[in-house]
Amino acid sequence: MVYWQLTTLGVKCEVVAPTLLPVKAGDRVKTDRRDALKLARSYRAGDLTPVWVPDAAHEALRDLVRAREAAKKDQLRRAIAWVSFCYGMAGARRRRCTRGRRSIWRG
Repeated sequence: MVYWQLTTLGVKCEVVAPTLLPVKAGDRVKTDRRDALKLARSYRAGDLTPVWVPDAAHEALRDLVRAREAAKKDQLRRAIAWVSFCYGMAGARRRRCTRGRRSIWRG
């Protein structure tokens, strides 16, 4: 991330969320030059609100939470597919669950 590279070099860096930028009504023309000038003026005037940038530990925790949510979603999807298979909703050609097959899934 650019923020971490700049801060390790000793450069002062503040991150601003795009949703927190002040915008005038009807100002729709977007060019890099205009955006840079607008950002510089807003920063000089103190109109920009910096946001907190998570450190490596917080990023690792976020990744772990995202992975857990994805695993739970996948587990739920498989459980729904299994129940529909067991009760014959997944297709007429498949056999229904037997006690032996159910014991595999119960562990």
